[in-house]
Amino acid sequence: PATKPMSYAFCKICNITCPNGSMPNHIAGKKHQARLHSASVVTSARNPCFYWAQGKCFKGDACQYAHLGMPGATVASSGDLTPPATMISIPTPARAADPRPFLRGIAILSCKFLLKKRAVEEGTTASKPLLPEKYRDLLKRKRDVNLYIVGGKVVWQFAFNEQVKEAIKTHIRGRQWEPSVGAKGSWTCPLESLPDAIALYEHLGRTPDAQLKQRCSDIIATHGSAAAIDCIKLIIHVDQPCSADVTTIGRAVVSFQYDADLVAALKCLAPPYRSYDATSKEWTIDLLSLPELLHHLNNVGYMPPDNLRSIANVLVKVESMLFIAPGGDTSPQNKVERSPSEEAVVANSGPVLPVTTMANDNPAKVPNRCDNLEQHAQLQAAFKELQQMLRRVPHGDQVAAIDRSDCGAEKRRRLTSSQIRYALGEAGYRDSDDELSGSGFDDF
Repeated sequence: PATKPMSYAFCKICNITCPNGSMPNHIAGKKHQARLHSASVVTSARNPCFYWAQGKCFKGDACQYAHLGMPGATVASSGDLTPPATMISIPTPARAADPRPFLRGIAILSCKFLLKKRAVEEGTTASKPLLPEKYRDLLKRKRDVNLYIVGGKVVWQFAFNEQVKEAIKTHIRGRQWEPSVGAKGSWTCPLESLPDAIALYEHLGRTPDAQLKQRCSDIIATHGSAAAIDCIKLIIHVDQPCSADVTTIGRAVVSFQYDADLVAALKCLAPPYRSYDATSKEWTIDLLSLPELLHHLNNVGYMPPDNLRSIANVLVKVESMLFIAPGGDTSPQNKVERSPSEEAVVANSGPVLPVTTMANDNPAKVPNRCDNLEQHAQLQAAFKELQQMLRRVPHGDQVAAIDRSDCGAEKRRRLTSSQIRYALGEAGYRDSDDELSGSGFDDF
């Protein structure tokens, strides 16, 4: 008689297969129970998901954080789950279908700004830290040492020295090792770090070229008391709104030399409103999140200029018209009156730009459909005011231009007289007859 094929079952906890008849015994076994208990402990030990508590986590089971309770519930200090205040709507289901819409807009108006880091005390220039004495004269009277500019970068040329490498890595911001530069690779740094590079180069016992020092003086004069390496480049792109329920009006592109404090300030924005491009090393944020970003940058020492602060205040007003809080008042005028951002709209010269209440309390923005003709007219007026302010910005003075042309070249080792004679001899030039004339050998 033919035998029936045996069926097997798979245990996901233990990751093994066993016959169906043996599965109850396996589940009741000590090993299965121990693995089941350890799996529950690991799951409960995970930190709660920040976005699940706000109803905005779109990763589902792939999220590495624990999803506790209902979406939108908060975790109390005692560890108990607190139900959400209103269970009528979970914020922004539209965000999952259309993430970061500000990246796809077509800009109709652009404007560049430069944010400089203020000194420690107003009216004074921060003194540069002194370089350690252990690095002094390390490159003095050394061969094949040079500092030059090629391809818009400052290139260091020197024979391998562990202490010199340590000095560059410690005191030059933006430095990196590039194997393709030079014969055997070289250390490079951005042109904005040229003042620091020359200071270290002189401390190491070398004298830079006069043309290179002039280029350094031009960079310092262009940026004033602020260091060029600390400046932030900001480009504002305004898009033409295509519908009444638009969720974005443009974007702002932020670029700077790597600074952990600046990266932390940008990451204070909610992830749906920021994006990083590793190729261009630029951050792109939603234009309506610019007031909040300026607030965080102010905390790390960056004061926006007056025209940029005024533009941010107009963005606060535009945001209050475009979005409403879930279950809140639909009147944008009343919402602005209750918001602390009203102080920023009135006073443009304040030292600190307040963050809008909506950006903090309502990270998931709900579009406010402008069915009212009066609201639509106010929104159009705010758009026109924003465009007029951007057109009035003096484009030539906002972003300081730096001469990025080549200056200097890689030094080549000088040949000795014996090497020169040998090279000329290989080329077919022989001077032995002149040297041997009059030596007495002609008598033979």
